[in-house]
Amino acid sequence: MNPRPCWSKSKHASCASAGLSSALQGLDDRSRRIIEARWLTEDASATLHELAAEYGVSADALRQIEQKALQRK
Repeated sequence: MNPRPCWSKSKHASCASAGLSSALQGLDDRSRRIIEARWLTEDASATLHELAAEYGVSADALRQIEQKALQRK
């Protein structure tokens, strides 16, 4: 018998979802909105330029915000 615990796909998905929710809660509102709009939408994700216009910053500044948010633990 394999001593490793067996996780069903649904249990794994549930844990992954909980981890994602926890990570998003650790972000400020702007960073959370950027990550959700860029990476977590089912349909067309927002571009850097669209979000930069929304926040009144340059696309490069928005990219830096996005990168810092992705590096947070």
